[in-house]
Parts: sequence; structure tokens; C-alpha cells
Amino acid sequence: MRMLFQLRYKVRGESYKNAGEGIVRIADDEKANLIIMGARGLGAVKRAFVGSTSEYVVRHSGVPTLIIPQKYAKRVADEGEYPGES
Repeated sequence: MRMLFQLRYKVRGESYKNAGEGIVRIADDEKANLIIMGARGLGAVKRAFVGSTSEYVVRHSGVPTLIIPQKYAKRVADEGEYPGES
């Protein structure tokens, strides 16, 4: 069963030194109900040195955050449906 609902969204571009901090700050400013973002799936070692924007947002935001792995994001964009949905 597919549920239909209206999704309201706003696109806003700003520049921050730390992308995760910027996302958290904008979500607070806009009183967002949900943050949806993608993840590239960095390995544990690389993530330890470089850090992960999605991990920062999940840990520092008071807003529920949905992380979509890159392999699924491309599939949804190409096929228009989520994995496991029929």
C-alpha cells in the first residue's frame, strides 16, 4: 500500500567551513521536521581521518535525520522507486 502525502521543502544555499554544522544550523533556522541526506559510504579508516558530514548531522542535530546510502539514492533517481517497494 502506497501512502500519498504532500511534501513541502525549501532549498537554501549558504557557505560554511563545516558542511555538517551548516546543515544543522539551517535546519534549526528553518524549523525543519526532517533532514534527508545522502552518504557516500566512506570506509571506517577514511571516515576517522576525514570525518563524515552525515555522521556529524545525526550526532548534533535535534531533528530526525534520514541517511540514504549512495547506492540506493542513484537507484531511486533512476527508477523512481525505493528498494524493496513493488
